[in-house]
Amino acid sequence: MEQLVNRADGSYHYLDDHDEAWRLLGGDVNSFISVAARDAKVQVIFNPDAVAAYRLLGFENRDVADRDFRNDADDAGEVAISGSATALYELTLVNPDSAGRRTNDVLAKVTLRYQRPASEAVTEVSTTIRERDPHRSFGDAERHFRLAAVAAEFAEVLRQSWFVEDTSMRTLRTQAEALTRDFRGDADVTELARLITAAQRLQ
Repeated sequence: MEQLVNRADGSYHYLDDHDEAWRLLGGDVNSFISVAARDAKVQVIFNPDAVAAYRLLGFENRDVADRDFRNDADDAGEVAISGSATALYELTLVNPDSAGRRTNDVLAKVTLRYQRPASEAVTEVSTTIRERDPHRSFGDAERHFRLAAVAAEFAEVLRQSWFVEDTSMRTLRTQAEALTRDFRGDADVTELARLITAAQRLQ
């Protein structure tokens, strides 16, 4: 499916029950078939003086070489009007204590490059992340970030990543339960919490 949509610059969706099908197809279909950005790429350059090592969670088959980042002939991902994409990195800091110092030193530079569908003009925007920017703890982070992190960690557990620790499922369940309170009434968040609970029982 992924290979097909890559060739057609489209999207695919997994429907596992009636409710999911209705949520996707019963509303405004144009919101997920209309493209907001074509050939969207993100480049993250870490400061080696601050970051000793890093890894990208997921997107292994979407990696774009640095030399091809500004090569507009190189095919990249499309983002629908109602869609979004999240890239999560796990970092090992050169000085772990620096996270508590809240310095102005550069942690990373992030660049987004994409093509506007109507004009076909290429847009590139950049921002800098500094050591003072990350939150002091996971609990202090913005709820949408915490949701993305929990979903990504759960995927790591399911794929039996060797980065997963024995306590991961117990921690995930606690974090997922907190998210159901933060996203009260959100069916997707509730389902994620239910799946994590079920997976923990199966373990």
